[in-house]
Amino acid sequence: MKWHVVLVLPLLLAASPRPPDELLQAVRMKHAVWLLRENGQVFRLDDEAPAPVPVAVPAPASGICRLRGAVALVGRTEAGWQVFRRRGAGWDAGPPTPVLSGELYLGAGCTIDDVTLLTNHRIVDERRGVVSLVGYKPARSIRTVVYREPDALLVGTNAGEWGGKLLRITLVSGRVEEVPDLEDPIHDIAPAPGRPGCVVLAVGLVHFLPSGNLTELCGSRTRRLYARAWEEQGFKVKPMAADKDSYSSVAFYGLARAGDGTLTAIAMDGLYDIARDGRVSGPKPLPAFKLRGDVRISDAARTPELVLTGINGRASLGGAMPIVVQR
Repeated sequence: MKWHVVLVLPLLLAASPRPPDELLQAVRMKHAVWLLRENGQVFRLDDEAPAPVPVAVPAPASGICRLRGAVALVGRTEAGWQVFRRRGAGWDAGPPTPVLSGELYLGAGCTIDDVTLLTNHRIVDERRGVVSLVGYKPARSIRTVVYREPDALLVGTNAGEWGGKLLRITLVSGRVEEVPDLEDPIHDIAPAPGRPGCVVLAVGLVHFLPSGNLTELCGSRTRRLYARAWEEQGFKVKPMAADKDSYSSVAFYGLARAGDGTLTAIAMDGLYDIARDGRVSGPKPLPAFKLRGDVRISDAARTPELVLTGINGRASLGGAMPIVVQR
């Protein structure tokens, strides 16, 4: 029985103790990275600091992002759901939205100026107000990625070995539709280079053996943009036919935007470049990760900047995965 495949990324963490709570998100603000753990704690890791330090927050954070030069967090207070923006050493509080019975936070889509909060019952949008979901109610997942389109939210879920879904939720009506033919964990969503109105999905799972691909979505049409077969013997990879599925394939975990509109895809075996014509090249080696406190993070001078998290261990045997530090 060949178990060695699952050790590709976990080996990077073998020398360090498991953190008390896994990382969910990371954003960069000037000379520091802000880190959110699954217990709602927020930490700040300055570029020259040996370890992250806790940040006082007005409420346990459910999500973080950056809005026009400021860190923003979504929290649940006694008054309800609120968005807080960092100002100096404190926080500016947005108006609260009372929490419904049984309501759970799923994720948030951030634009330059505002935040759209998604729960299992509603959309809470800073500009449009509150819209109830109609039809299918999305379920909580290990990490839920929310991508804001002009008139809809794209929601990718990750349930580990139990797969994942992609949902499109219309902002005006709250109608929820499942995009068909996508059944694996979705880790990230980003604009497709050179294809207005289209996005790329990073799809991946490592559960004993790896599987994954890069999928392009244009409207309701999906197509496989790229996949690379994974061979167990000797950790070798091989080309994969476009019209055939391999039993195991490289898992993709993240997408980082470059200034020229191209993308870098972060996979279990390295970095892949997605050009404006849709061609995918790679892999290039993953960056080295340095242990700072209990966080493993890549060099801030290199892009994309990555941190490692073991959150996938909640529902699969895939070990650690890299996530993108949002800029």
